[in-house]
Amino acid sequence: MTMPTVEEEEHPTTRAEARAASETPTETSESGTSTVSEPPPEHDGAGERAPETPLAHKTLLQEINECLDYIDNTQVQRRKIVQDMQQVQCESKHGITTGDIFTATWNLNTKPLTPDVIAACFCHVLDTDPSIIVLACQEVDDLIGMRLMFPKVDQDIENVRNYFGESFAEYTSFSYCNQFLLVMWNPKRVYTPVIRKKKLFNNCLRTKGAMAIVLEYVSHHQPGSNRVCFIAAHLSAHADNRAFKHKPNLQKRITEMHDLLTECGRWHEHEFPSAAPPEHPFLPFNIILLGDLNFRMIFDSCETAMDEGQVVLKEFGFRENPITFRKTFKVEKHQNTEYNETRTSAWTDRIVYHQGDPSGSLITQKTYEILNTSQSISDHLPVCSQFDIRLPGPAL
Repeated sequence: MTMPTVEEEEHPTTRAEARAASETPTETSESGTSTVSEPPPEHDGAGERAPETPLAHKTLLQEINECLDYIDNTQVQRRKIVQDMQQVQCESKHGITTGDIFTATWNLNTKPLTPDVIAACFCHVLDTDPSIIVLACQEVDDLIGMRLMFPKVDQDIENVRNYFGESFAEYTSFSYCNQFLLVMWNPKRVYTPVIRKKKLFNNCLRTKGAMAIVLEYVSHHQPGSNRVCFIAAHLSAHADNRAFKHKPNLQKRITEMHDLLTECGRWHEHEFPSAAPPEHPFLPFNIILLGDLNFRMIFDSCETAMDEGQVVLKEFGFRENPITFRKTFKVEKHQNTEYNETRTSAWTDRIVYHQGDPSGSLITQKTYEILNTSQSISDHLPVCSQFDIRLPGPAL
């Protein structure tokens, strides 16, 4: 491997309007999740008709409409039912993407993961129907807590586990360099897991570093076993002075990426020996890498900004879906729509994957977005992503 360089809504008030809403046609999405579309617009022949709504919600809306015939015709009662109907339409319209593995990363900036914060941020995770949940958090403790061996880590992990309850009773965790990696799974869906853990690198102060958990498991809907290596990393910080041609901070992050992946490759080969020849490709196994990778924006001579993370991650063989969300750092705490104007904002927090399993199992990144941040406690925004890992051949 060559190291790269470098107000009030209007509501239907008549039974006819409610009945018209219930007669909206339906359809079911490819993923099996029902979705409700907008009522079809008047068709003048110039454009296409809007898509239909799902059969399941059509039945529900019909039932709501029938209930209107048995209750008193008061404005309060009618509005309550119509609001509930519109909520069903809204939730189904936006849809929920499901995936086998739900992942999230968040630099906590020393703030605790209290039950209220967890409930606000992870309220829709179970709706995605995952079999495995992976959470990586960085900057868990302050300097005093670090000297006391990270007392917040265990409490944060316990709060997360309590929130997800018995459905994800099985878990493994790893804390290192003021961060933790938590992997939970549903024992009814994930069988006979094989677990390996490894520290990959740390800086001299142990404020930055990386660790890995390999999970080999049998899924309830796939023959054979899957194996995936989850790497949580917190790389060196700071943007480089755009006036300087030399980029020491970027070079440091590149070196750290190279070192942690090289160490991970050696360790994985030791734990899971392969029959591959010595010239087998770098990292011949599946990886999901998540964390505060601290990649910043770099600028050319014309002051055109470019995300250095896209370049570096591609060089190391990692992929990610196109980033359509806003930058994750540096936001004003408790005002997550505002950025600190003294710092250059960037996508420091990433969830990426490496497709390297020679058996042919395929990783699909199904979603890539900012996690619900109704309670922002940090100067970083949490990022989440859903994955499917499929072996060749039909699913059970």
